[in-house]
Amino acid sequence: MAELMVSVTTESGAVTARWQGKSQSMDPSAVLAPTFAEIVSKATAEALPVVHDFCALEFFNSATVSAIVRHLKALGERQVAATVRYDGSLRWQRTFFDALAITAAKTGYLTVVPVSVPKG
Repeated sequence: MAELMVSVTTESGAVTARWQGKSQSMDPSAVLAPTFAEIVSKATAEALPVVHDFCALEFFNSATVSAIVRHLKALGERQVAATVRYDGSLRWQRTFFDALAITAAKTGYLTVVPVSVPKG
C-alpha cells in the first residue's frame, strides 16, 4: 500500500499537483497543509492557474475529501482558476468528482475533467 505523495511542479503555464498512492490519514490536513500552502503561494505569486491531477491516486478517505474541498474553496476565494483531472474509468473517483463537478459549475473558477487513462 503506497503512502500518499503529491508532487508540485510548474509546467505548461500552470501549477500542477500530481497525486499518487493512498490517503488514509484521519488528519490529512496536517500532512497536506504545506503542499497546499506551496500551491497557493506559487499560483498567486506567478498568477498561474492550478491543476490537480488525481489520475494516479489509488484511494482517499472522507477526511481527505474535506481537506481537498477546503483547499479548492481557498483557491476560489483568491480567484485562482483550478482544474481537477481524474480517472473517469475508476468508479470511486467518478463518484466523488462527478459530485464536485456539480458544485464546480456554480463557482466559475473550478473545472472538473474526467481523463481516459491507458491501463497496462
